[in-house]
Amino acid sequence: MTSPEGPIYKNQNTKFSKEIIPLLSKNEIENNFNDKRKNLMALTAGSYGKKYIQKIIEKFGHKDFDYLIFVYDDTTYNEKIFEKCEIIYEKKLKWEYAKKYLTKTKCEKYKYVFFWDEDIDVLDLDYKNVIRIMDINGLELAQPAMSDDSYYSWEIMKKHNSPIGRFTNFVECGPALIFSTNGLEKYLKIVDTKLNKWGWGYDIIAFEFGKIKRMGIIDCEVIKHTREITSIETSAPKEMYDLFKKYDKFEYDFITYNNLINFSKDIEEEFNKPSAWKGLETKVSPFLKNIKPVKRIVEIGVDYGYSLFHLAKMYPDAEIIGIDPFGWEDHLDAEKFVEKYLHKYPNIKLIKKTSTEARKIFDKKIDILHIDAEHTYNAVTEDFNLFAPLVRENGIVLFHDITSFPNDIGKFFEEIPNGTKNKIIENNGLGIWQKTKRKKAKIILAEWGKYDFNITKKFRELSFDCGLNSIFSGMKSYDAGMEFELILIVTECEEKKKEQYEKLKEQYPFIKEVFFRDNKGRDIGSYNFGYNYLKKQKYYGDIVFMNSGTRGPNRDNWLLEYSKLFNEQEKIGFCGVTLNSHNDNLLNAPFLPHVQSYFIYTNMDVLGDVFEDDFPMSNSTPNKNNPNWQEDYKLKLILEGEIAMSQKVLEKGYGICSRAFPNFVYRKGNNWSIPLGDNRYTKEFIEITNQI
Repeated sequence: MTSPEGPIYKNQNTKFSKEIIPLLSKNEIENNFNDKRKNLMALTAGSYGKKYIQKIIEKFGHKDFDYLIFVYDDTTYNEKIFEKCEIIYEKKLKWEYAKKYLTKTKCEKYKYVFFWDEDIDVLDLDYKNVIRIMDINGLELAQPAMSDDSYYSWEIMKKHNSPIGRFTNFVECGPALIFSTNGLEKYLKIVDTKLNKWGWGYDIIAFEFGKIKRMGIIDCEVIKHTREITSIETSAPKEMYDLFKKYDKFEYDFITYNNLINFSKDIEEEFNKPSAWKGLETKVSPFLKNIKPVKRIVEIGVDYGYSLFHLAKMYPDAEIIGIDPFGWEDHLDAEKFVEKYLHKYPNIKLIKKTSTEARKIFDKKIDILHIDAEHTYNAVTEDFNLFAPLVRENGIVLFHDITSFPNDIGKFFEEIPNGTKNKIIENNGLGIWQKTKRKKAKIILAEWGKYDFNITKKFRELSFDCGLNSIFSGMKSYDAGMEFELILIVTECEEKKKEQYEKLKEQYPFIKEVFFRDNKGRDIGSYNFGYNYLKKQKYYGDIVFMNSGTRGPNRDNWLLEYSKLFNEQEKIGFCGVTLNSHNDNLLNAPFLPHVQSYFIYTNMDVLGDVFEDDFPMSNSTPNKNNPNWQEDYKLKLILEGEIAMSQKVLEKGYGICSRAFPNFVYRKGNNWSIPLGDNRYTKEFIEITNQI
């Protein structure tokens, strides 16, 4: 297969373009933009992409674009910025929308149709430059290159060092397609939503069978794909395979897609031995897709080789090591069967020894380890202890038969400490354990020394237990999902009570330090004390501020939930339990969005960027000459301390978010689309009131 401009290099590493054919240079591109025809920006959308779509509209405007938004979930797009857009609320998949709504009649008045997913950050994209490049090069289909930090399926879509871009015979059927109207009409002719709803594989056949001959990737304009592909499911590879069978002249070695593969034809037809692994190849692929690079896979227990051959097919450039002594009485012909097909998989090497013998001669790093040998508790324990130390950080260990041998393999899998675990229940069960260093955080817990260790707190009709005993008991009982160390800071503590706090370290090993101080700034003063202590310790990671007025934890992964909300979204400053627009105790309170200070997840980088020195109100003291000093000082701490901290974070361009509204991030100037006031008092959120 060749491109219109030069040879195309193809292999199963998803590199379609070896010979780079640059598009026209900038000197050859006119500087003016005079075409009066509009373009259509068609987007599939839900709750996740609202912020990115808003950014596109703000950046591209309405002069050169009309907007057609297909909403696939229950999210509403009622905000003012969307009022000029055509919104279609209908639950469909992307290419079902295209076939129904991007008709020739609809699109013929436009110059180009941008058919984008919701998870695209346009960064500094100059759409006029994109259109000029498409014009001069006569491109029927193109996409801006993806940034290095994008999620991507195909290497070719990443930004290349070409000054303008590349002609290719492949543009991924996904994030940010740009069609000429003629190109879109051609493309939709190969779209068959009865056969293939997800769209997997349309990109591979578009050049040869869609007759789209002028394709390109525009490297001088870059976008970011912000989210992993989530449409990977059992039906997707089958639909792609069915699509290719429809075009029976197509070269079937292009079947690989994002490291997913259908059964190779020879094995499917000739491998007639029973195997519980049949069907697991596609189910396990989503868990393996982010293990990059994969240079070496070791399988302990080859048997008739079903999983071994498929791993070799999935990773043709990896070294595949199969360890099995063979010769078992009920599998006497297994060795002959495996050797019959080895010539088709030159990347496979057999070690015909027991795992104990093999370990004596094998000491290389492993990316994926598959344990499927003797199915006893002791045997799987020995295999894991022998080979797991060779598995690299973030590598994966697979355990087959966890459900068919629940008291042996299943029991061992459940007992493995640390790491990340997933399960596939079908096909006798597959345990998936990833060797990860658990993320860490430091917790600064502020406590008033005059509190009891057990506290009952009231929130209108809700009463709940909190205090140090309750909090520490929950932290001990439930897996946080990540490592943490706690620094306890106690204010106004009597000497005779200090020993009780010190003894907590013996009972709860996660408590690393106990400090005693005055009560300046109350909780915020203690947070500031802990922050400055960690700065002196040269700590640079995630940090949590909390007080003993919280309740919980009462579930596993309680801290990891906040870590993900904080770290997996763009430029977050504070993450909390819930978000407030103002304090309910203040009459006629202004609109002052903030994260409540009883629990704040952040990191040292944010704090260093936002706060030059100390936190606001951290060194304040009340005026006790005022008869209302208790109430006045509390209000002052809320307005000029708690709320001011979030406001400073927002002023610096960071967002604030919460567990109560996991899909909502507030940034300065955004629409506030959640209830006003203190949401802890509302019926909808009363159950998570102060619940970490």
